[in-house]
Order: sequence, then structure tokens, then C-alpha cells
Amino acid sequence: FITDPKVHDLAARVVVEEDPEMSARFPAEWPLEVVIRMRDGSTRTRRIDKVKWSNQRPPSWDELVEKFHAEVDPAIGAAKASQAVDIIAGIKGDEAISPLMTLLRG
Repeated sequence: FITDPKVHDLAARVVVEEDPEMSARFPAEWPLEVVIRMRDGSTRTRRIDKVKWSNQRPPSWDELVEKFHAEVDPAIGAAKASQAVDIIAGIKGDEAISPLMTLLRG
């Protein structure tokens, strides 16, 4: 995916501009607006004031687990990643995380 020339072509056409009004609302809010300019000159705009994974719309446990697997499975394998999730889910209060660290260090 990252080596796909089409992705690089699209990325080269992306322009990021700060909106001071939106920035002033951070970190309490994480607003964003995306404007896509089409080849024919028309635009498509979408604004989101409460984005997912922000403090106003935090991820669910299942979303966190899914993201963890997406990032960690390639490095340590799905079985170890699942074990790590089980360990993390079972941590209570100030329990030591040494079993997790032992698993992840391999």
C-alpha cells in the first residue's frame, strides 16, 4: 500500500492548512474539515467537530483491540498479540505488568 505510486501521487496533491478557529478549540475538541477540489473545479466539503478517537468520542475496547492487532500482529504474531490483550484486560489497579513485558520481549 505505502509503495503504491498512486498513493504517493495522491499524497503529493494534499495541502494541509491550519484554521485558527479550529486550533483554538484544541485540546478540548479536535475539529476537522476536509475540502476536496475536483478536476472540474467543484468541491466536496465535510466537517467533523467530534472525531472518533478523540476525548469526546473515545474508542471502545473492541476498537482498541482491533487497532492493537493491526499494529502488533505483524511484529509478534496474532497468538502472542491475543495473549497480550488477555493480560491487559485482566490488569487490575496497580498490578505489575511484568507478565505482559515478558511476553512482548519474547
